[in-house]
Amino acid sequence: MTALFLETSTSSTKEDIFIFLGFIEFLIGVVQIIGALVRTIGAIIYKKNIKLLLMYWLLVAIYSLVLYFFVKFNYDIFIWIPFAILIAIWYWIKIVFTKKTKEFFAP
Repeated sequence: MTALFLETSTSSTKEDIFIFLGFIEFLIGVVQIIGALVRTIGAIIYKKNIKLLLMYWLLVAIYSLVLYFFVKFNYDIFIWIPFAILIAIWYWIKIVFTKKTKEFFAP
């Protein structure tokens, strides 16, 4: 099994598409975490939106812990992936696209 984006032949399997989608989701997750780290540092400095960001990090920690156990006990992790998308949607609605965002970094 070779990832779709690394494969040199023209034939691909259903597994290749899942690997490719997982890779794309991983990249989006990295961008999401970097953005959250920057916002968290800003929230700590300016003491604003700390409760929402703590809730976000708690959701990420719970998600990561459950994902770890899914992998450790060889469960199908694909049923758990939509929860990462739900956390990202919650983050963007509650933290990024709020009226408070305009004042987020204002002292």
